Amino acid sequence: QEENIPDFKGNSVIVRFILSKGLRNYFEMVKSRGAHVLKPIETMPYGLTRFYVLDPDGYQIKFAEKES
Repeated sequence: QEENIPDFKGNSVIVRFILSKGLRNYFEMVKSRGAHVLKPIETMPYGLTRFYVLDPDGYQIKFAEKES
């Protein structure tokens, strides 16, 4: 009866990766390889720079870097 089990892949899940440096270069590389960018790179008022992509299973992946 597995066909009755709902597929919850990616449902409200955000996986976060914090980089120590090079976020802008990483964003350009990810974008150039055809990633589905959900939110482009942005710097928040509190000094965090971030962007979000969507993986093939529907999970949101957040990459961030704290500005020094």
